[in-house]
Amino acid sequence: MYQPAARLYKNTDFRDGLLDRKGRLWIANLNDGVKVIDPASGQEINLWPDKENRKLLNLTYIKGILEGIDGRIWVATCSRGLFYFDEKRAEFINIESLPVNKGKYIGGDCINGLQRTADGSILISSWGAYPNSQAQVRS
Repeated sequence: MYQPAARLYKNTDFRDGLLDRKGRLWIANLNDGVKVIDPASGQEINLWPDKENRKLLNLTYIKGILEGIDGRIWVATCSRGLFYFDEKRAEFINIESLPVNKGKYIGGDCINGLQRTADGSILISSWGAYPNSQAQVRS
């Protein structure tokens, strides 16, 4: 077990992990949110202010994380929907809040799983999802 990362959490109920293309280890924890670790040093890398972690954890918990082909990090939550991390702005964006998605609904707010297709599309599974969802993300 990778002990330095475990010390960063109040509990060790880990939900998902991801080693991104920059070599950073992203760990999703049930009650503590998402943390990013430098695997070489075992130290936490602070990519966002504390308020962003609270945004992800407000009345929800993390179900999974995924890296898109463009390097964007996606975070699935239960009861808050799907977020991506905007590294330049150091914040998590809920895709339903984007102007391009006004009046659109991705389906259930509990995102149970994320997968990436060969063409870079992100597939989600959720409770109560609509099969012909129109929600999208544009950079």
